[in-house]
Amino acid sequence: MRFFKLSSVSFALILSLSGCSSLPDEKSIYSRAEQASPAKSSANDALQGAKLNIRKAESENLSFYAPTYYVNAISSFEKAKTLYAENNNSDTKLNAYLSTEYVNAGIRNKKVTKDTLKKSLNSRGILTRLSAQKHFPEKFSTLQEKQIDLIKLIEQRDINGAKKSEKDLIKEMRALEVKAIDYTFLSKTHIMLKQANELNAQALLPKTYQSTINNLADTQQFIRQNPRQKLRIEELAGKSLFQAERLYSLARYATRLRVAQENQLEQFVLKQEEQFARINEALKQPSMTNLSFNDQSLVLKENAESALEDIQSYQSKGGKVSKAQLDKWKRKTVLLQAEVRRLQKALKKSQAQD
Repeated sequence: MRFFKLSSVSFALILSLSGCSSLPDEKSIYSRAEQASPAKSSANDALQGAKLNIRKAESENLSFYAPTYYVNAISSFEKAKTLYAENNNSDTKLNAYLSTEYVNAGIRNKKVTKDTLKKSLNSRGILTRLSAQKHFPEKFSTLQEKQIDLIKLIEQRDINGAKKSEKDLIKEMRALEVKAIDYTFLSKTHIMLKQANELNAQALLPKTYQSTINNLADTQQFIRQNPRQKLRIEELAGKSLFQAERLYSLARYATRLRVAQENQLEQFVLKQEEQFARINEALKQPSMTNLSFNDQSLVLKENAESALEDIQSYQSKGGKVSKAQLDKWKRKTVLLQAEVRRLQKALKKSQAQD
């Protein structure tokens, strides 16, 4: 098919072939391409120029920001290649220039889109950074299609319609944003809670279980109300994870204690004694297995605090010690103190159940 001077019949045919007769500036796009085609440049030069513009369209992400213009640009470029292979130079040039004009129109549409749909585009960026497209692909894809529909309204110059429809889209995006934040920051917490539930934590440790669930609910509520306060969300999520890990650890201990009371009591008690002895050996103190677990925990606590005081005293007197060694001592002391506290709590739990 050859292209002649634009007439009402030929223009209608072109519009039907391009599949976008709803675009109000279609006529001006075709007119500019027709005016450029008589230029002295060769068909090959026009084709290569169109090829570069297609690459530009891809780099500008026009498939998203100007989907109809992008499709038409690709279609015209492919047609130009076919005509070039048929040695139809005049129609090759026309379609190559038409492809370029679609790209130029698409770039203009991108600017209008970014200004008109600023809020929803910002929400889309947040969802992408939260990897919502990976964790919730179907919902993300649905929202993106809705956003593209708004962009198509902008292509048709229905700016008001796009702005009006954007409000509902933003609500849906915010809902997915909350889900994505929950997944990003609380997925480990949910895993730990699942593992704790598999140990029947709710029945074994009802108060601790409810406290953990309440803490998680408060964190999720904060996320719903303040999804953009990342630092605070990270802080609350860390606390929720700590509580869930604690629940899981206590549930494991309670399970072992229940089993031990049935048929492995001696083995269980000796295991607890071994844990105290391990800390005592690290502090290079003589054995005190003749003492009760409670007394041993008190002595270990005093030894750990004494070790920390020695470090601080040595440091204040100008003692030369490497930072690495000092950090090592501090970490060791902190770990010892934490272990003593854990064993004390376990002991109290055991005594309460006796």
